Amino acid sequence: MRTVHSILLAVVVLTLAVAPHAPAQERATPIRITAPWQLLFFPANDADMASAINDLKNAGYTPVGMEVIPGAGLEILLVKGGPAVDRWAVLEHSDWNALEAEVTASIRDGFVPMDISRTEHGLAILWVEADVPVGGWRISTSDNTPEAREKTVAEFGSRGFTLHGLSVHQELFWYLFVSTDLPSQARIVQYDKSAAAIDAGMLDAADQGWQPQGIASDASTMFIGYVK
Repeated sequence: MRTVHSILLAVVVLTLAVAPHAPAQERATPIRITAPWQLLFFPANDADMASAINDLKNAGYTPVGMEVIPGAGLEILLVKGGPAVDRWAVLEHSDWNALEAEVTASIRDGFVPMDISRTEHGLAILWVEADVPVGGWRISTSDNTPEAREKTVAEFGSRGFTLHGLSVHQELFWYLFVSTDLPSQARIVQYDKSAAAIDAGMLDAADQGWQPQGIASDASTMFIGYVK
C-alpha cells in the first residue's frame, strides 16, 4: 500500500512498453489552449508529456480520459471546466488481488479515479486529486456490442453508479463506475477514429448538455463516455 501512495505523488508513473523499433508517431491533435477539450496522443516515453499536461491543467483543463495504446503510447482527454485538480497520475495496478484495497485506499486519500485502461499486466487508472466525494466504485466488463454497453450502463445507473471510465481489451469492454453527487445520466458513443468525426461528435454532445468522461479506443474506433 505504501508503494501505491508514494507513486501517486509523482506526476506520471506508468511505464509504457514499446517495441524496440516502433515507428515515431505524432500527437493526435495539437495543443490548442482555447479549445473546450484536448484529445492528445503521446508516444511512449515522451519527455514532454508531463509538462504539456501540466500546462493544460494550469490553464483550467481536467484530465478525464486516457487509454494506453500497447506498443505505442498514451491517449489522454482533458476538458475545460471540470473539477480543479491539484495532482494527477497514471498508475498501473498489476496485482488483481490487491486492486480493491489499493483503489479504496487511494480514494480515501483524496484521489478520484477518472478513467481506466486494460493493459497487458493489469489495469491502468487515471487518478486526479480533486474535491469530488466518491461514495463507492465498481469495475465491470461486458461484450463489446452496443446492446451490451447500453445494458451495463443502465444496470449500474439503477444502482446509483455513474459511468466514469472505459476501455477495450480483446473481445471485452471494461467499465469503471463510481458513486458520487455528480451527474447521473450516462452513455457511450462510438466514433470513427478521425479528428473530424470525434470533434464533430463531441460538439454535438456538448450542444445536448453531455460532458465527456472516459475514453477507449482501438486501431479504428474511439469510444467516449458522456455524463450529464
